[in-house]
Amino acid sequence: MVAILIMAIISVISWRGLDSITQASERIDDGAQASAALLNAIRQFERDVAWRADGEMAVSTQATNAGNTSLRNVPLLPASLHIERLARVPWRVEIVRGVAGSPGQWQRVQWWQEGETLFRSAAAGSDLFPLPFPREQDRVAVLEGVGRIDVRAWRPGQGWENLPAQHGRLQAGGLELQLAMRTFQGDATYRRVMLLE
Repeated sequence: MVAILIMAIISVISWRGLDSITQASERIDDGAQASAALLNAIRQFERDVAWRADGEMAVSTQATNAGNTSLRNVPLLPASLHIERLARVPWRVEIVRGVAGSPGQWQRVQWWQEGETLFRSAAAGSDLFPLPFPREQDRVAVLEGVGRIDVRAWRPGQGWENLPAQHGRLQAGGLELQLAMRTFQGDATYRRVMLLE
């Protein structure tokens, strides 16, 4: 009888230990998947910014601004980057970038946050301006559990500025993406800085 009681106690202790190991393993797997999704989203945003079509967009803006020689009216961001704040979504970034594997073609890519989800939408590539806008069915949920996203620009000699920002004398030298993620351990903020060369 005592042996059966001892075996029952050992079984309960073993079961609880196995259960806690299983739960810890599930949390680690969930954390690894969330980290991989976050890293993929940041890399894709960085790739979109790196592939932006500044040279092509500069030609079209130079033609429209040919008579303006004032140095005080320089946009903070390159012509291929546009950031706006909207009533429906906290912000939206639009990037005109080259199409991978299709030289001479460009596309509009949009990033925005709705609720706790980060979305990306890319239009079909084209070699004619104006470029088509992404369609509603092209949107992809890139990242879940997003608490807040901020995008700022580095104005040389003045520091970080929230976007959208006013024109000035110098164009931005960098772009910062901040993501506040909701995790099982609480909120965590991730930051990525990209050069705008």
